[in-house]
Amino acid sequence: MDSFYPAKAAALAIAEWSDKMCKEDAPLIKMGMAWPATALNNELVTIKELEGGRSAKAMFPTDGAHRQEAVFTVVGALKAKDLPPVKGSSLKADRLKYARQHATVAGWDAPCFKKALENMQEAAYTMYTAFDEDAIEPWRPDFADEQNAQISSNCRYFTVGRNIPSDARTKFHPRTDPHGVLARYLSDSVAHCFDNDVMYMAFKGEEYVEKDPSSFKTGDIVEMGFALVAWKKQGKVVGPEWSCMLVLRTLTFLDGRFTKEAHFAREAYKAQQIKTRAADDRGHADNHIPKRRITASPTSDDEDGASASKRMHMLTIVDRSTTNFAGVN
Repeated sequence: MDSFYPAKAAALAIAEWSDKMCKEDAPLIKMGMAWPATALNNELVTIKELEGGRSAKAMFPTDGAHRQEAVFTVVGALKAKDLPPVKGSSLKADRLKYARQHATVAGWDAPCFKKALENMQEAAYTMYTAFDEDAIEPWRPDFADEQNAQISSNCRYFTVGRNIPSDARTKFHPRTDPHGVLARYLSDSVAHCFDNDVMYMAFKGEEYVEKDPSSFKTGDIVEMGFALVAWKKQGKVVGPEWSCMLVLRTLTFLDGRFTKEAHFAREAYKAQQIKTRAADDRGHADNHIPKRRITASPTSDDEDGASASKRMHMLTIVDRSTTNFAGVN
């Protein structure tokens, strides 16, 4: 986003959309699939160790005594992204575990976004205190500058390792990997699992519909859903053995009008710049190219009915310049 993007108007829209998506009858909330970070009750957040002690997740209660992975949501403007599909040239076989999809949202002065940041920092502290002191590197928000915090989340395309359970594996969604660029790397030790899946949607009316991830634009108002996960670092580690991060789970398109407004403002500015440069170039040419006098050579065949081609041959160009200019002979 740049200076053409109407950030103040977008912040107001973020607040309106956040109120709408935080209501109890909002689809994801009603289905128990997500919890808005703006209205989060951190007393309900617990931490569960998984994968034999190699990872841990923030959990939220469901009906009864069961708990499930907590998917937190926040409404903001899409500030940065690296979304599917992936170009084959960008993948390296020995770097597959680092290949990931990524999204960053901003909220500027929207109070709901600031509240979401505060609540996520509280949830991250719950994760921090579940480990020995200084054993985990805590999650922190990103900062575009000293005043404006952002929330970033990402999700790996692959799970890499030995003995990956078959029931954990799943196929790439056709919209995520339309040309099979990712699928060609799958093997016994490289899998696409449910934990690697991201849902890309648009909220239309009162329902969610699938959306092509390549159609998201920087500046769109979106709802981003993410899990709070801790991973144990591999190899020799200096400092904390664990790292806490936000894992992208859903990205939902809500509003594209500010992206469109910024586009037209940007194009109008570019058009004006082109017109200004053209006018400057004409003025420069008028000041530096010498004037030439065009006279007609005397001829006895100067009839009104002479062809244009014939009349052009009757012209003689007299150049008063003593200096050679590019394009002037």
